[in-house]
Amino acid sequence: MLQISDCVIVLEALREFAGKPQVNLARLPGGLEILWMYLIEDGLLKDTGVDSGISVGGVPVYKVWRLTQKGRDFITKWLANEELE
Repeated sequence: MLQISDCVIVLEALREFAGKPQVNLARLPGGLEILWMYLIEDGLLKDTGVDSGISVGGVPVYKVWRLTQKGRDFITKWLANEELE
């Protein structure tokens, strides 16, 4: 499972997934879904429903997200410098 800190932008998260093709889960900071909102809306990331179990101000410290097959396909095309939809 990838562990990605608060300061990592979406591009870095995608690069992490690209470098680890066998990994499809990522631990991302809770409450910051707006940073990867388009990945969620486009179906590239899916909430697993798992979080840290520890909340600060009602927000979980982290949530676990799954890279979908559509997300993996996107990364494959991105790495191959193919046209993205």
